[in-house]
Amino acid sequence: TYKVRVTYGTIVKDVTGGTYSIKGTEVPTINDFDYIDDNATTVSVTGDNTKIVQNYSTLVARFHSATANNGAGGISSYKVECNGASARGSKEGSYSLGKIDSSSNVDLTLTVTDTRGLSSSKTIKVTMLEHTPPTAMVTLERLNNYEDETYLTVDGSIASVNSNNTMAIKYRYKQSGGSYGSYVNINDRQKNTLSLNKNNVYIFNVVVTDAFGSTFSADYTLEKGVFPLFIDTEKNAVGVNEFPGEG
Repeated sequence: TYKVRVTYGTIVKDVTGGTYSIKGTEVPTINDFDYIDDNATTVSVTGDNTKIVQNYSTLVARFHSATANNGAGGISSYKVECNGASARGSKEGSYSLGKIDSSSNVDLTLTVTDTRGLSSSKTIKVTMLEHTPPTAMVTLERLNNYEDETYLTVDGSIASVNSNNTMAIKYRYKQSGGSYGSYVNINDRQKNTLSLNKNNVYIFNVVVTDAFGSTFSADYTLEKGVFPLFIDTEKNAVGVNEFPGEG
C-alpha cells in the first residue's frame, strides 16, 4: 500500500488508499502438476496410466509445492477442473475427478489461491482413449429355411482403445416357452452349426463383452422350418413357404 503527500506552499494534501503489485511475482507459483489413471482395471488393459479411457478410467490430478509469493501467508485453496468435473480442497496432493466422458483430449486446469485471495492457474492436456459399447451383427438361419441343421454367426465390433481392447462372445438358447441352457463361448465371425428340431421355435441370447466389461446383449428368434417350395403331385398343386392347400 502507499500514501502520496502533495505540498504547495502552505497547502498540504495527502492521497491514500493505493496498492501496487509486481507483475508475475505476487500471484502463487505452481510447481509440480500432472495426472494419472487410478483405475487398476483399465490400466491393466491400456498398460499406461497416463491414458484415460472414456467413461471407465478414474482421473486423478496430482500437484505439490505450490508457492505463495511476496509475503502471502500460504496457499489457502486448490481447485482442479476437467470437462465439467471439479474437485477442491485446502491441501496439496491428489484429487479425484472420477470418470471423464470425452472421446478426444481434454484440458485439466489447476487453480491455486493464496491467503490474500490472489490466484494463478495452469492447464495441461489429458490424453483420452475413445470407448464405445460393443455391437454385433448376428446371422441365425436354418439350412434351406427348413432343415434341423442351423447356422449361427456373430460378427462382433468393439472400440479399439489404442488396439488394446479384447472381445469375448457367448450364446445360449432355449425352446420357446422353456428355460435357457448354459452359455457357449464362440469365436468372432465363426459359423457355428447346431441341430434344432424344425418343428419348434427357439430363442437365442447373444452376448458380446469387451475387456472393460462393457456388453452387448440381444435375443434372436429361430422360427420353425418352412418349405421354400413344395410340389404335391397327387393334388397337382404347389405351395410356397407352406404345404399346398386342398383343391
